[in-house]
Amino acid sequence: MLNESQIPAPRVPITGVEGGLVTREWFRFFNYVYETLLQLSAATTAIYGAFRDNTSTAWAANTPSLIPLGITDYISGLTHGSSRVNIQTAGLYTITASFQLTNPNNANDDDLSVWLRVNSVDAPATTSRVTVVKEHSGTPGSNLLTVNFFYLFAAGDYFELYGISKLGYAQIITYPASTSPAYPEAPGTILTVARIK
Repeated sequence: MLNESQIPAPRVPITGVEGGLVTREWFRFFNYVYETLLQLSAATTAIYGAFRDNTSTAWAANTPSLIPLGITDYISGLTHGSSRVNIQTAGLYTITASFQLTNPNNANDDDLSVWLRVNSVDAPATTSRVTVVKEHSGTPGSNLLTVNFFYLFAAGDYFELYGISKLGYAQIITYPASTSPAYPEAPGTILTVARIK
């Protein structure tokens, strides 16, 4: 740092003889340190988001549907609407989502797929599909689907999650908290986002 700021530290007093003000050379040095710390701080600021939704879906058969993200738990360096995550800083991001799935139909298994849509365009090779089994003995079929995407975003991009239920039986469901025995709510959708590069 001393070479960059061009200060011969042993030979320059910190304050001038008149008035006791910081000398020009030391002012330049302290200003350089300050600007360097600002740059380091900006470069290491974490960009992340954690979102969830506690509604349950009722999708029409074979119809692509937007997956809501109504609750923001944590956010830094992103903005968020009811279902859309807006990217402010370009980079490589990791996106992880999990979905509580159910099928209350007692006659048919059903396939449910989810995928990433970026700037209103389906992102290639991002669909994940699972079969949710039918109801058995009065208990709806259930499944947990977890997906992970790596995506290179430009500043100003946005993304959303979409899903489709082939027959209209499989859907996302939120399970409420329990008091006996006690355990917390299981949100229908959980999404985490982080910039990794």
